[in-house]
Amino acid sequence: ISVCAGVWDESNQRAVFMYRRPNNGGVGSARIATLTGTTFGNISSAVTIIQSGNETITNIAACYDPNNNKVICAYANSGVGYASVGTVDVANNTITWGSKVQWASSIEELDVCYDPDAQRIICFGETTTNGKVYSNVGTVSGTSITFGTQAEVESSGTFYNPKLAYSTGD
Repeated sequence: ISVCAGVWDESNQRAVFMYRRPNNGGVGSARIATLTGTTFGNISSAVTIIQSGNETITNIAACYDPNNNKVICAYANSGVGYASVGTVDVANNTITWGSKVQWASSIEELDVCYDPDAQRIICFGETTTNGKVYSNVGTVSGTSITFGTQAEVESSGTFYNPKLAYSTGD
């Protein structure tokens, strides 16, 4: 596994692991698991994140939206930034994904976080081809996410593997 992310689904008490499957053409997949003490159990079968096309994930990040009880997976696919909303089904120990939505037109490295003050998702990333850093804000509704206009945060420089965090009240 060359690219991976994990997140804790608070409402369903499940860990969600998302990763690139190199032996399956680089397709993005996800698994969920229970946690008892320090041991993962009931690990589900792999579920494809990308629902259509012959696509390869080159980077992946995830966050949890406690307002909607959803998992958000942001990923880069051939230089384009996408996101999908995941819903954990505790009864069947599975996760289903909504349709992919583009949030950036040129992205390679990325991160994502939840803004609890505005109840929004923030996607952040950079492209190594021109050194620009971009950001976009998404709103989750049901199994979909909608984004505003992509904003350029930094126009030049060299950035590697940018990380994003949110601090409430500052």
